[in-house]
Amino acid sequence: KTGFQPLSNFDLKIMSVVVSYKLGIRGYALQAVKVGSDTPVELFVPEAHIFVTAKTEEWLRKAKLDTFWYCFATNQVWQNMMLKKIQAFEAGGGRIQFMVENIGTQLQLAHEEPKNMEKRKTVLGPGLFFNADGTLDSNPKHYLHSSLSIN
Repeated sequence: KTGFQPLSNFDLKIMSVVVSYKLGIRGYALQAVKVGSDTPVELFVPEAHIFVTAKTEEWLRKAKLDTFWYCFATNQVWQNMMLKKIQAFEAGGGRIQFMVENIGTQLQLAHEEPKNMEKRKTVLGPGLFFNADGTLDSNPKHYLHSSLSIN
């Protein structure tokens, strides 16, 4: 038989660019959805790995170990697809987030104005992002994911 043969069992959506000036890291926060599922899986892929099929698959497996993921796309096909996704993301005003570098006060946004308390944010764990006044930050500028180790 011939016909359409899918090259992977998932689709990816870019959620944000994630940066850490302190650690010298830039990458992407992605959501993967497996074919036949409605539940997205969040993952981080460093920029150096985003265009390498096997490396992105490796990060996906780390994010959701109990799920079988596959991708048979060649690196050239993968690179073209990811480049189009990144270009569309950037054209749409792509969101930038700062990697959580430690649990507690995050100073990445305060480096230009260290005395401006409004720029200080606190992260205590997944979903626990707070503004300087102690209110829950409903649209955090920081990125924390369990696949990244933090101290």
